[in-house]
Amino acid sequence: MAARKEANRTDEAKDAKTAKPLEEMTFDEVKQDQKILADLPDIQKPETFTPKVAAECMQTRARIREVFRQIQESTAENAKDSAYALAVGTADILNTADEFLRSISLDANAYDAWSRGRNPDALAYAYATLVFWLEAQLGK
Repeated sequence: MAARKEANRTDEAKDAKTAKPLEEMTFDEVKQDQKILADLPDIQKPETFTPKVAAECMQTRARIREVFRQIQESTAENAKDSAYALAVGTADILNTADEFLRSISLDANAYDAWSRGRNPDALAYAYATLVFWLEAQLGK
């Protein structure tokens, strides 16, 4: 049993060493990593963001980070509340990120059509990853 745990830790360490940091990934690599984003309609590239859009991106990322913190805190305090906290947090991430991503889409109608019928949990995680990547690209 101990050998299996050690092997798992070794595999995780290898993955961590070979995984490319998000800020070093390209947009295509982010879309490839988050399969649900593979057919995402075109959005503005971070290097074209106006200061207002860049600030909105930073604000969206900050809100998502806060939601993650609240979920962790709620889960740590009371396991009974974790399912509720996760559902509320997922909805908050979806609402916050969706509004921002729609605002930077090159075709809002195509974005709306694309977003329909998606798995909310997978989409929330992918949205968070994309927003974090966009924010990391600012100023490069």
